Amino acid sequence: MDGLEAFLLECLDGRPAAEPQTTCRAFPNPCNPRTTIEWLLPADAAPPSPDAIHLSILDLRGRIVTKITGGRFENGRVRVDWDGTRRGAGPVSSGRYVFVIEAAGHRGRGTVTIVR
Repeated sequence: MDGLEAFLLECLDGRPAAEPQTTCRAFPNPCNPRTTIEWLLPADAAPPSPDAIHLSILDLRGRIVTKITGGRFENGRVRVDWDGTRRGAGPVSSGRYVFVIEAAGHRGRGTVTIVR
């Protein structure tokens, strides 16, 4: 996945990411287990349709935990809810997870911590 390595290096080594970031956050964070990923799209982005919003949750090794298609868009912000579960395999373990959200040809990234 493009940019994941740079993002993980930033998180783990404190090095800056190679490309500029848009405002992207999870709240509540830490969570148990539900969280909402909110992303302020760049001003030049076209409003995405719900089915054009994609969220991937990865563990810190870069393995995909789950993928979610769909979300909400209003006032320039995309929001996607995650219930803290793995693709069809129940709840994820406590720990830190990376999220990558894509819409309107742009990508946002961040982390979320699950505390059980």
